Amino acid sequence: MLVSELASAVDTGHEEAPVKRLSDAEVTPEGLKLKGIKNAIKLDDYGLKKLGGYLGVNKAYLLKCPPELQEVNLNHWLQKWPDAEAMFHVVGEQLYGVHNPDKKIFPVIRLVDVLHNVFDPEDEVKTLHHDWDYVHADIVVGKHSIEVPGDDTFPEELGRPKKGDVTHGGIRFFAYPMQERRPFVQTYLHRLFCSNGMGIAEPELQVELKGNTVEEVLASLEGNAQRLMEGLPNRLEQYKATADVKIPGNLQQFVYQIGRERRLGTRVMDTVMTRTAELPDNPSVYDVTQVFTSVANENVQYRSQLRLQRIGGDLTSMTEHMLHRCDQCERPL
Repeated sequence: MLVSELASAVDTGHEEAPVKRLSDAEVTPEGLKLKGIKNAIKLDDYGLKKLGGYLGVNKAYLLKCPPELQEVNLNHWLQKWPDAEAMFHVVGEQLYGVHNPDKKIFPVIRLVDVLHNVFDPEDEVKTLHHDWDYVHADIVVGKHSIEVPGDDTFPEELGRPKKGDVTHGGIRFFAYPMQERRPFVQTYLHRLFCSNGMGIAEPELQVELKGNTVEEVLASLEGNAQRLMEGLPNRLEQYKATADVKIPGNLQQFVYQIGRERRLGTRVMDTVMTRTAELPDNPSVYDVTQVFTSVANENVQYRSQLRLQRIGGDLTSMTEHMLHRCDQCERPL
């Protein structure tokens, strides 16, 4: 998928989040009617639970009620606090949430606008997940890539192509449309030969929710992405340099200890250790990075995938720190 296709890929229909007094809301047989909004908002089970939850009505009880009793219950509590305000998050004709008026809602299409402003239309989206819990996009930039010298002494799934190993730079993007959590960006590197990806945390690039409007938060997020874009050449050079750094000490202990520190599960670690045993003698940090990131492409849980890719990013961006370990037990010093 290309960046130019993002908007149609995440299209959720018309999305709005009006703030209304509770006395301006009424549940009818047609749905939830809000003053100033022409069409009634449909109330399916999901919408009923959201509205009932906000008003303090037991959700299990509410869903057991016939429609007429649901209306009576909800309208009673809407009118009990007539001057109180609430934000009604509406997508298309469905109610997706009811929140305190000051809650920050990040419409998915506005998040896509940020990506359109940062990337070229022909840049490639390698990963895209979007729902009301989170948005995750990995996008590579066509003009930012680097070639690591080839080496044909490795097994095929880990090996470096004889003509060189090309990796593209890009940005990893996370946002939480309906949660009070900060959106953030990371550097993302994507290896062409085997589609191994990695994320490099950039803790100095943070956005602040408190005291900022939604538009200010989005502007800050876009600015951070632009700064990451400017730093991609340096990150790619760091990545290439790891091919010349050898792993000191016991390779198996080193890999196993990193996996334990990052709380990788037993099944995942078994695969990592099997893959490590396939490496030739005296491998580089680059080669060990490919072990972790290749296992991330296996059938692993999403959280494990991100941890494996983060290990690859840390080996790239914090190489000296990651190697600074006890010669005997491989624990960090």
